[in-house]
Amino acid sequence: MKLAKELGRNTDPNVRQKLAKLYTMQQLGKFSSLRSKSPSQRTGGEPNIAKLMMSDLLRLQREVGHEILGASGMVMGRGHARRWRGPGGHAVLAGSVYLRRHRPDPAHILGERVLGLPKEPGPPKDTAYKDLLVNT
Repeated sequence: MKLAKELGRNTDPNVRQKLAKLYTMQQLGKFSSLRSKSPSQRTGGEPNIAKLMMSDLLRLQREVGHEILGASGMVMGRGHARRWRGPGGHAVLAGSVYLRRHRPDPAHILGERVLGLPKEPGPPKDTAYKDLLVNT
């Protein structure tokens, strides 16, 4: 918020709305982690919930930072961009491309293990790697 104020972006309704959403998501993450510390409140899906929340939080943080900085945010080491250290490696923080393709999605894990939903349909386990469908 301080940087948005310094750059005069704190009056932009879009920036203000995104900053409010960012703050709300940070608070929800904090309360969720506090709740998970209580054994009676655990569901078994806390690590996956945390991963999904952090992924969304980092993505929004990066978007808000770039919106506040504008074009100068694309140039490293100049002016305010030097101070702002947005999570540019979001995809790396969430896991490598290989792991993301070959490990179950956190949302699927939550659905199957926590909510008891049926497993997502997929190829038989004995399917050769070369025969698997690959996202391009």
